[in-house]
Amino acid sequence: MEKTKTWKKEEMITFKQYSDIISKISKKLDVTKDIATAALVKAQQKGINPIKWQKYITILNTFVKIMIKAEHEPVDEARFQKITIKDKSGKSHTHGAVRLRPGDTHVAIQHYDATPATNWASAVKAHTNLSFGSIDKLTKVINHAKKKFGLKKVEIQKIDKKHLEKEERDYKDEYKKFQSSKKMKTYRVELNRYNRKKGTYGNKDKKDASHRNGKIVGFEDENINRGRAEKSRLKEREK
Repeated sequence: MEKTKTWKKEEMITFKQYSDIISKISKKLDVTKDIATAALVKAQQKGINPIKWQKYITILNTFVKIMIKAEHEPVDEARFQKITIKDKSGKSHTHGAVRLRPGDTHVAIQHYDATPATNWASAVKAHTNLSFGSIDKLTKVINHAKKKFGLKKVEIQKIDKKHLEKEERDYKDEYKKFQSSKKMKTYRVELNRYNRKKGTYGNKDKKDASHRNGKIVGFEDENINRGRAEKSRLKEREK
């Protein structure tokens, strides 16, 4: 029988259902699954039942905007790494895009058992997730997975030193270099010219000129526009 956890003692939610909810939020709000997950976790901390997420879509959208604002920074693709970890049995598990941050020292290898299909949920194949962070951060991740999804098999290993950064990143310096590049200067000139032409330059309406296939096609909410840009960037990297 599929193991489930109780939400407020009256509704059941499986790992498959939780994943499906994240996918739907990601599609509905047009953001990455990482941002959708962070927003849903934030909502749960406020006492919102994830099963009833549609009822709280306005609140979720607010959390999404907060997450996008926190995540919206120039990205150095070289900082993303493909990391392969071997578990105790000798089996290898690979994460194709890991971005290690200062303080990340360990990896949690989480093994989930296969669960059969039921009347209310599809079958889930056995799988393994990798989470990176400090011991304190991973302890919280593991406890959450045990409580919500019945995680039983987990290993914690130190991250190989070859993957760790020797120095903490200077984000201000990175941002300065990113914005001073010829590409970004040309990009800003194009946006400013478009805004002046439309009479919207400097009006602080919180709307961005939206690009599609390299061309400006109109205006939209700045959070949605930047969220879509991040989603597209991740898709390009995965190809």
